[in-house]
Amino acid sequence: MRHRARSLLAVAALAVAALIPSTAAAAPDPGWIRWLGPTGDDAEAWVRVFGSSATTMYAGTEGLGMFRSTDNGVTWSRFSTGLATAGALALRDIDAGPTKVTISTDGGLFTSTSGGAWQPLGQGVGADKLNANVQTLYSRPLPGSPLLAGVVGGVRKSSDGGETWTPSSTGMPASTTVWSLDSFTWLPGYILAATSAGAYRSLDNGSSWAPVTDGLPSGTNILKIVSDPQSPLTWYAITSGEGVFRSTTGGVTWGPVNNGLGADIQVRAIALLPVAPAYSDVIIGTQNGLYASLDKGVSWKKISNTGPLGGLDPHTITWAITTLPNLPLALLAGTQGGGVSYRLMTPPINTAAPLLGNGAPNVGESISGTIGTWEGTDTKAYSFQWQRCLADGSGCVDIADETNQTYTLVAADQGKRVRIMVKAENAASPPGYTSTPAGQEPSAVSAIVLAAPGSLPGASTKPNPSITPSFGTISVGDVLTASTPAWSPLASSGYAYRWYRCSELGLGCTPVTGVGSSNYTLVAADADHRMAVEAFGTNPNGTSQSDLTVMSSTILPQQVTKTSDPAVAGQPWIGQTLVRSTGSYSGLASTFTSWQVCDTAQGTGCNGIAGTGDDVAFTPNAAQLGKFIRVSVEVDVNGFNQFPPKLVETSAAIGPVTAAPALVANTAAPTLAGRAVSSVLLTLNRGT
Repeated sequence: MRHRARSLLAVAALAVAALIPSTAAAAPDPGWIRWLGPTGDDAEAWVRVFGSSATTMYAGTEGLGMFRSTDNGVTWSRFSTGLATAGALALRDIDAGPTKVTISTDGGLFTSTSGGAWQPLGQGVGADKLNANVQTLYSRPLPGSPLLAGVVGGVRKSSDGGETWTPSSTGMPASTTVWSLDSFTWLPGYILAATSAGAYRSLDNGSSWAPVTDGLPSGTNILKIVSDPQSPLTWYAITSGEGVFRSTTGGVTWGPVNNGLGADIQVRAIALLPVAPAYSDVIIGTQNGLYASLDKGVSWKKISNTGPLGGLDPHTITWAITTLPNLPLALLAGTQGGGVSYRLMTPPINTAAPLLGNGAPNVGESISGTIGTWEGTDTKAYSFQWQRCLADGSGCVDIADETNQTYTLVAADQGKRVRIMVKAENAASPPGYTSTPAGQEPSAVSAIVLAAPGSLPGASTKPNPSITPSFGTISVGDVLTASTPAWSPLASSGYAYRWYRCSELGLGCTPVTGVGSSNYTLVAADADHRMAVEAFGTNPNGTSQSDLTVMSSTILPQQVTKTSDPAVAGQPWIGQTLVRSTGSYSGLASTFTSWQVCDTAQGTGCNGIAGTGDDVAFTPNAAQLGKFIRVSVEVDVNGFNQFPPKLVETSAAIGPVTAAPALVANTAAPTLAGRAVSSVLLTLNRGT
């Protein structure tokens, strides 16, 4: 377990560093990766807002102040000097310039110049000071126009760079909280405000306001309204309970766009992902993770809980979304309780072509294709198009309206070949991606389509084979057996089988054997997969093929076995160091050792010795006098899963522990007696 955790941290560090290149090539999707740098409570920060300048990224939190990164979001550190009050540590908006950063907090506005400590802006004594909970700062007005601040209580404006402020909420209810302000690119002075009482529009750069009601629910808590920079007439509004609304008329008329989001969706954040010139995908953060829309909000797919390193669970409440300044497809999510998580968004690229069922197809039979293997960011959407080709495999053209994964061969196919074209797209796919060579991949062509057999096995009824066992605890090393109910007409010459290995979701099934035995012995590569099988029935008229069966349950790894015992070496003396070996085990496993003290050499009355977990060496002390020492080894083959169970082995105990024997010391040197001449006997006195 300890070694597994270290490995995941190393993978995460490498994956975050991989976000930096300027061009993202398709690669295996690592999923979401937690931020590096913050530790302890900081690592569990509630990130509310992002901001960035050319060289620095900022993450504002709820109660922990500001964090910043100067290496394109790879590592982060606390940047809160000067934010002394609790309100100042609760950030709401970040306006980052090349040298000056202004932040909105529950304790007012603060600025930092050239990375220096934070200084209050516009705070102090007097009615013209902004001593308020500031939710947003609008700093992109017309030349000479005032700054606007959205606060708990409406809108304030400043004409002197933020030093003094006056109310500017004409047309809004007095108790309104203004969450965000955004402007219309094509109409100077046109600003939309998202508030606790619905949406409001200003045509005079924030001096007066009127409610927006055509399609937006009045009185609803609207958290943010943003325009699509690639399509200025398109606006999106997110709400805390009624999902997402869209306007294609520059904010004049609106309608809900929530297909795929479920009921009572609470949207917290929104970002526009620039996947192509003049086109953006929409990403939203909710109380249940992130969703992406490839069609400007018409439909949504979840993108927050996939990848080998996992999803955002358990930190699925997402309040902020942004991208890296120099890598717009590197997505960053600010979560509630999980800090910042990263994901590199890459379009699908095919790495293994789709496959068709083997054998000679016949008119009237159905033929299916797999999706093949695709790399790039999940979740991917797949579509299909069957094509008819000439007998030599060339000249393939689309078959009208045949867009399912399975196709039933018709008379027009006889004497020709068919194939399936698989198309893939995801949140990083630009428009029309599935029409490009990168976004679609054909299978190899089928064998030549033969006439309708009529009397081939299963022409009337052709049940799929079953697998035994198919559910329960199935492990590497077990034998699966396929059997097939009788087909009509009969497969009088018998059945043969081809076995497939599939993902845990049942996608991407690929054959692992040729056509042959009904029995299959599970191997190590099958672990964490599901198995399926198809049958081939033969009679004198030929051979026909079944569909894939319902798949087995997920195959579990095989338990390891011990190949040599753990052992303890050394003299069991007080103050004398003992060393241990863990023994050896078949297969891949992680081990954790602990030293134990026992009452007897037979290993009774054994207890762990505190503070010695996984130590290679141990030195007995007076507390172990008369006791016996051994080592316990815990072997884990499957990480966090409960099966197979952990294997626990112990060494033979050595002891009892005694005091170390006294050292020998010389008090009188040895001597020789006699004459040192040839043939004279000398006598040795050994000394004392």
